Amino acid sequence: MGWLAELVRSAFAVVSVSPTRATVFSTFLLITRWQSTVNFTLQQDILAVLRRRLYQTIVSINWLIFSWSRPSDFTHASITELDRVGVATSSLLQLLTNVLLVPIYAVFALYLSVAMTVLVFVSGGTLLLLLRKGTQAARQIGEKILAATNDLYSAVIEHLGGMKTLERYGAEERNAGIFSSNLGGYADLSEW
Repeated sequence: MGWLAELVRSAFAVVSVSPTRATVFSTFLLITRWQSTVNFTLQQDILAVLRRRLYQTIVSINWLIFSWSRPSDFTHASITELDRVGVATSSLLQLLTNVLLVPIYAVFALYLSVAMTVLVFVSGGTLLLLLRKGTQAARQIGEKILAATNDLYSAVIEHLGGMKTLERYGAEERNAGIFSSNLGGYADLSEW
């Protein structure tokens, strides 16, 4: 731990500040804030690039393939699926940050109490093993919810897109019945 303390002291000496609890904690908060800002900016930049690429791909797609596809699929991919990519990007950046910070935290914890640190690691490992089956079940339920949400999203866009035609032919009630029957798969998911 001596080398780490010396590193902190020398870093604070560069800016002519003494390393008190308040200055070290404030520095930690500033670095954490900076890291969050950089991660968010990087995530948004990645999403912007992906949105531009997806849009460019959609507008340059073969017309025959485009006419066979549902417009709601393109809308869903442009909005919902890219938002999921943004969440995944954020999670990946957070994972990378944690990979760098966890060893530092572990060293501090071991320095403070070896026995307590070992107990925490053993308890965490045990919990991971015990929750593994539940995690797999949650993943399967999540995949079913995703499929049902995709279908619901498509149904809403297609039904709303045809409202002028339905109004013209007086078929609103029939369309509402069809839409309600499409909700059956989504409603079944609430039983979990």
